[in-house]
Amino acid sequence: MVDQGQEATLLRRGDADLAAVRSDIMSADLLSIAVLRKSALFLWTTHIPGQKSSRATEWKNLVGSRIAVLNGTSADLALLNVVLSSEGVAPSKVEIVPLGTMDAMAGDKSFNFFATMGAIKSKAAAEMFRSFSRLREAPNFLALESRRLRL
Repeated sequence: MVDQGQEATLLRRGDADLAAVRSDIMSADLLSIAVLRKSALFLWTTHIPGQKSSRATEWKNLVGSRIAVLNGTSADLALLNVVLSSEGVAPSKVEIVPLGTMDAMAGDKSFNFFATMGAIKSKAAAEMFRSFSRLREAPNFLALESRRLRL
């Protein structure tokens, strides 16, 4: 056991291999891992005019896009940025816009990409996607590669 706040120092000095450290005090040279036990980051798209539907779910298509994030907390936004980077999309190449309701997300036609955090297999998440489908169209989820993510 170490004193609270000393974890990052131990990692930087090489005196620890694993520690729980707040993301706002992590330095860029430390490897970070996001572990979500019962929640997931959902990222989906709708039809993009002028593109074949099979291409709509390719990560490279996010470049230059606006992503609506439902109730995006700072932790949600940080995780989204890590995932974007790990999939080869520089977060600076997209505009991330937090919105408060699914109606606002689905109703704004300037968005073709959407994200939210939610419990896996939750009835609330399933209803949220059904609601989105009624307002817009069925979501096409972007696939994630299983790999180490780096902040």
